[in-house]
Amino acid sequence: MLYDTQARIIPAIAGWGPSWIPWGILAVYVYLSGGGTLDAVATLAALGTGGGVASIMLVGEGRKRGWALQEELWAKWGGPPTTRWLRYEDETLDPLRKVRLHEWIRRQGIELPDRDAPQDEGDGTWEVGVARMRSTTRGSAPVESTNRLYGYRRNLLGYRRLGWTQAAISLIAMPLTAFVGDWTGNETWTDGALLGLLGLVAWGWWWRGAPSEEKVKEAAEEYARQLFEAVV
Repeated sequence: MLYDTQARIIPAIAGWGPSWIPWGILAVYVYLSGGGTLDAVATLAALGTGGGVASIMLVGEGRKRGWALQEELWAKWGGPPTTRWLRYEDETLDPLRKVRLHEWIRRQGIELPDRDAPQDEGDGTWEVGVARMRSTTRGSAPVESTNRLYGYRRNLLGYRRLGWTQAAISLIAMPLTAFVGDWTGNETWTDGALLGLLGLVAWGWWWRGAPSEEKVKEAAEEYARQLFEAVV
């Protein structure tokens, strides 16, 4: 659940959130326009139910977007760091640490690839070894925390285009909301719409630079380091 919250739900909320602000202001307006206690309770119940359903949907949406982006990034990077760094020809890791990692994989009953084996064949072996490492280190705080950070940044980057789009659409809707509030003489609604407009500008500005491929790669490499350090 902790992984779902940080790596899937939060990025999805960041992406879809701007489209909820006008509806939130509308709900507040309905309540302030004469709704009693019963209406308030009904509104909270509806929002709670909707939030629960939305959370379930957002987890699936975050997973789908993250996996799609991950394949693109891995192809661009030449493979995930956990696989790429184990290749014989890669020079990222200290040579002694790599030897120890290869020996650890061999002790798990996994036959190491020949040095002249095709890369796809060798990567298949390293992936099996990495899967064993994940199983062995399950429950390790450093490994799990860096895995959540990687998932969060990856999925956040996957939502960047949607976040910009939602913010742009909502920036068009908010002035209309303010106009209706002014037309009906409801100053609370008008002020709320203006505050929402400022929030959307800040939201869109945050999306401009918050998620980046560099940050995703940095988190992926830190996860690989923590995973390897946990086994040797």
